[in-house]
Amino acid sequence: MKICCIFNYAPHYRYPIYKEMSRNFDVDFYFGNRLPTGEQIKKMDLCKLNGFKGEFDINIYNKFIVWKNLLPLVFKKYDTYILTGRTKIINQWFFLILAKLMHKRTYNWWHGFAPGHELRGFRRYKEKIFFSLFTGHFIYGDKARKNMINMGFSANKMFTIYNSLNYDNSLIYRKEGLKSDIFFKHFKNIYPTLLFIGRLTKIKKLDLLIHAYNKLESLGLKCNIVLIGDGPERKNLENLSKNKDHIWFYGSLYDEYEIAKLLYNADLCISPGNVGLTAIHSIYYGLPVITNNNFTIQMPEHEAIIPKKTGDFFIEDSEESLVNVILDWFKNNKNRDYIRHECYKIADNIFNPHNQIDILKSVLL
Repeated sequence: MKICCIFNYAPHYRYPIYKEMSRNFDVDFYFGNRLPTGEQIKKMDLCKLNGFKGEFDINIYNKFIVWKNLLPLVFKKYDTYILTGRTKIINQWFFLILAKLMHKRTYNWWHGFAPGHELRGFRRYKEKIFFSLFTGHFIYGDKARKNMINMGFSANKMFTIYNSLNYDNSLIYRKEGLKSDIFFKHFKNIYPTLLFIGRLTKIKKLDLLIHAYNKLESLGLKCNIVLIGDGPERKNLENLSKNKDHIWFYGSLYDEYEIAKLLYNADLCISPGNVGLTAIHSIYYGLPVITNNNFTIQMPEHEAIIPKKTGDFFIEDSEESLVNVILDWFKNNKNRDYIRHECYKIADNIFNPHNQIDILKSVLL
């Protein structure tokens, strides 16, 4: 069986799963050369990826997209195609119809429709037709899969693929040992440390974390905050911070070992807006995650959070709720090693490339 993967982009954090795919399947890779949104995400070193065949131009015409040179691929000697499928990519419609006529399998690897997502009117008709052209769908989360089944999509065509990062590297670092006094050295105290890692943007609602921190201090819970990353909201967040001695704006950091030490030695990751791969990154190093409970805006990776074990949820946009959830966490979760073990368990069992390969094999082979 020869597989052809045609994806919209090659972000650096996808390299581990694509590398495992190249080891386990006879697979070729094609990628778009940019994101249609204009978002700047670091690209993987494509020269290192076995099976990489080339990049294609992504052309945008008003609200529609064309993947250049897509159609010739359907005539190549591939049995199965895995794509990033979108209705607005015009030539994908023709590609899928041709593949169907030629009895070739096609799979869509995507987020799916999250809970609360509804299709109405012409859009419902259009989306149902488009997605029914695929042989099957690899969905990042269980909730989106169940929602799509409730929307009328066939359960037999829906497979939860989950998500992952560089899991094997995290195992190496975990075995080497990550315990450090990095926060004691910086803050000169042994208070619990609340951490966020990612771009400092409005959508992450980090002002809520700063306000919650000020409230926690007034209630007697002294803690430290570490913000790893940079972004347009940094100045505003610095201005909100009353006690700057206990808030560390670490800045951008790309050294994975240094990131691992920070995550491992922190007590909670707080992501007041939505949470995506930050949740996976955190549990890889035993760090539980707290985020909001509005699952219609959450990324699928929030499913790595098991309340009271690998993190918890607070009421969206509620400073009081966030404060109470943090207070409750430190009151009832005093065994840090147990929490770390629970985080490792869900990472080791589900959110890693090896589990994703097993899922792909169960469907494709």
